[in-house]
Amino acid sequence: MNPHVENFFRRLVKHRWVVVMLHAGLFIAGLLGARAVRVDYSAEQFLVFEGDAQEVFEQYKEHFPREDLQVSAFLETTGPFTTDDYQTLERLANAFTNAGLDPVRWIGATDFIQEVVIDGESAVEFVRLEDQSDVSDATLQTILEPRREHPLFMGTLWNQDLTVFGVHGYLAPTENNDAHRREVTAALQSTILDLSETSGRIVLSGLPVLRTTIPLALEADMTRLLGIGIIISFIILWLYFKRFSIALLCFAGVVPAIVLTLGLMGYAGQSISLLTSVVPIVILVVALSDATHLVVGTREAWRNGRTISEAVVHTFTNLSRSCFFTSLTTALGFAGLIATRNHLIGEFGVLSALAVIVAYLVTLTLLPALLAFTKDLGPHQEWGERLWQGILTRVESLLQLPVVWPSAAFGLLLAVGLIAGSQLRVEAYIIDDLKERDTILEELRWIEDEGFGLFQINIYLDQENDEGHSPEMLQWIEEFQAFVEEDLAVLGSVGLPQIVNELGTAYGTQPVGSDPTSEIGSAEVRTRREIAELLFLAELEDDDALRDVYLRDAGVGQMIVLVKDQGSQVLSPLTARVEDRLQSHPPPTGRATATGTVKLTTVLWEQLISRFLPGIAFSIVLVWLALSWMFRSVWLGLLAVVPNLVPLVLLLGLMGLGGFDLKPSNILVFAIAFGIVADDTIHFLGALARNLRSSNQIHAVLAQTIREVGPALVLVTVVVVAGFTALMASRFQALFLIGLLTASAAVLALLADLVGFPALLRIVARHPAGRSLITGDPK
Repeated sequence: MNPHVENFFRRLVKHRWVVVMLHAGLFIAGLLGARAVRVDYSAEQFLVFEGDAQEVFEQYKEHFPREDLQVSAFLETTGPFTTDDYQTLERLANAFTNAGLDPVRWIGATDFIQEVVIDGESAVEFVRLEDQSDVSDATLQTILEPRREHPLFMGTLWNQDLTVFGVHGYLAPTENNDAHRREVTAALQSTILDLSETSGRIVLSGLPVLRTTIPLALEADMTRLLGIGIIISFIILWLYFKRFSIALLCFAGVVPAIVLTLGLMGYAGQSISLLTSVVPIVILVVALSDATHLVVGTREAWRNGRTISEAVVHTFTNLSRSCFFTSLTTALGFAGLIATRNHLIGEFGVLSALAVIVAYLVTLTLLPALLAFTKDLGPHQEWGERLWQGILTRVESLLQLPVVWPSAAFGLLLAVGLIAGSQLRVEAYIIDDLKERDTILEELRWIEDEGFGLFQINIYLDQENDEGHSPEMLQWIEEFQAFVEEDLAVLGSVGLPQIVNELGTAYGTQPVGSDPTSEIGSAEVRTRREIAELLFLAELEDDDALRDVYLRDAGVGQMIVLVKDQGSQVLSPLTARVEDRLQSHPPPTGRATATGTVKLTTVLWEQLISRFLPGIAFSIVLVWLALSWMFRSVWLGLLAVVPNLVPLVLLLGLMGLGGFDLKPSNILVFAIAFGIVADDTIHFLGALARNLRSSNQIHAVLAQTIREVGPALVLVTVVVVAGFTALMASRFQALFLIGLLTASAAVLALLADLVGFPALLRIVARHPAGRSLITGDPK
């Protein structure tokens, strides 16, 4: 034993009251810092890239910030649209206004062009229903029927069948934060709950709403199911130790480490993102595993005749090195995610690495002090001993078998894992990770099936002078709209020509009720001067009339292509076709570029595989370097990487066989699974390294190592599997996979450590060079 390490733990035990008080002070400081941590679940955090795509997106958002600020409510009617339905929409619109959304678009606040006869001559006038004192069923039908398929109204204010009607409002860009989104969503949900008693189906949606309801549901699921899992894990530990306090001590490092990590985030001004919100799970896995190994070891030393204080010092001195390398390799594994070059995933990796180090420091300093206060570490459990010894005896018996048998079994599993893992594909959705029958997804699919688009690909038009509304430019836009609307994933599109044609109807150059997009090139018959006059009249009546598609003074415009969320297999090729079209058929003047949240999301999907693999490879290299340091040998460190890789390959195969696809959340799941794999493996390798110092007999060393760390490894595996399988009941696929893959990783790591790695060492030890490598004997 290292005398310096031993003296350190003796001081901790001797001054345990001081240690506990110091940790209490740190805990309070962590709580104060944690209060400053804000929640930020904005999707744009995923979409931070280098290069032209990011630059164009930022320019676009500067001019058109409302792309992802629309909140929508959809009312389904049970028959023809009546005044009762109109009044329901009116109450919804008032609720939108009261919630601070502006402007609010709905059938009552829209100017409709109506043909009238004045003094025997035909003329047109603007009709706004909310300005009329009396709205009848007949008035509503007069408005709706001629405009049933009007491109500016169908898919926004109503569907083609006139059975679903929408109300839309916009958050102010300065108020697009998590707290305000939750406030607005709660207020609107309350109004909808009141209206649902007397009206048809009402669904609240839009990106701001989805960014509120999904994280809230995720938080609720995580809190409830993780709480259940912790209770199950605690019960198993209590059954093993038969002492409430000892079982509780296995969790001693979890809560303080979580609070301290949040406190450091608060002091650094760091917010909680959707990914970093699961860092507590990382802390739970790592801290619980290390603490369980330490408590089990202390209990065994106490049962062998040492006092509790001496048992604590002896165990922590022996296992501190293993715990250090456990935390180091796990932290390096997470830190390797910075190689993905995605801001949010890299941030998750760094914060997880920090949390692992914090959990290590808390566990190795607080736990020995708390254990020193105990008087009894639990009675001898006959059933428990029989269970562990039975398992370990069977494992030891494998050492007597020809080495080819376990080697062949693991080789077959690896081959299956590689083949199945190679079939993994990227299949991600804009709204992802929910199970198919979840209410949120069902409502989203219903909205899209009714012809309403919540997601859009934006074509940013950068022009000079007044070229943005030239006849040639309007014709080019119409031709592009006709091209893109041929795709089945496209629900419709909106551009300046539709507005110009509507203005033409208003001012007498096009018949009322005609379809402005029925003929390509309808805007071409107007001269540049006529178009300019129409735009001037529109802006004279309403400053914001063209705001969503054209800013004449800035010389920029956009086309809005409304799309269904049909996943990366559909949207990525669609985006590619749009970009190919823009390259092969450029606008007559200026520049046209595909951008927007959906476009950048497809970039994320495309980069996922290419950057995911380097991230994993970088993590493996870092772990190899740490293991080489641990064993003081580059080649032995490389050999020790194998039990870390085997479970990861098998996990990829499990994902492939289970039909799961690669997506951002699965990288998170894979990283957490990597943490548990590294944790168990290092404890086994640490014991192996200690035992190799006292013997060069490979078979005896392996048997001794299995007997030494086997009980703790089995207990940790049972606790992790029992606790994390509770997450498989979640409505979120990400939490389901965290439960499934973490539990699977624990079992696979146990098999790799107790069966696979010993077989590998036996194969290597057959050769003199390999034997000397393992034993450290230069002969």
